[in-house]
Amino acid sequence: MPGSLVCEPCFQNRMDRIKNKVIDVEGRDYDEKILYEELIGEGFKVKENGQLLSPSGRKRTISKATKKGSHFAVYTDEEKQEVRADRFAAYTFYGQGALKHGVNITFKDNNPRNISKDNLKITS
Repeated sequence: MPGSLVCEPCFQNRMDRIKNKVIDVEGRDYDEKILYEELIGEGFKVKENGQLLSPSGRKRTISKATKKGSHFAVYTDEEKQEVRADRFAAYTFYGQGALKHGVNITFKDNNPRNISKDNLKITS
C-alpha cells in the first residue's frame, strides 16, 4: 500500500484473517487497528456528524446494518471487504481504546446506521 508502514503481504495476510473471521482474543484489536490505519492512510474519514467519506471525498453508504453494528464495503485487489463502520467510527473518534477486548459499541438512538460521535456509546 502506498505510504504504508506495513508490507503488502503482511497487510493481505491480516485482511484475510479478518475476512475469514479467524480472530483470536489477543490479536483482534491489533488487526483492526492496522486495517483502520490503512483505511485512514488511504483517505477514508468519518465526520463527527456520522458522514462516512471515501478518499475522493464522496459520501459512502452503509451497506449492511444489524443490531450489533453496521458495515461498509471496501474493494482491495478486486475483492470486496466488509468493514465495521461503527467500529471504524469509534476508532476514528476515540482511538485504540475503542477496540480493546471486552469493549462494546452501542447506539444511543438504537440506529446502527447513525455512526455520529454523539450517537456512539463505548461500554465495557
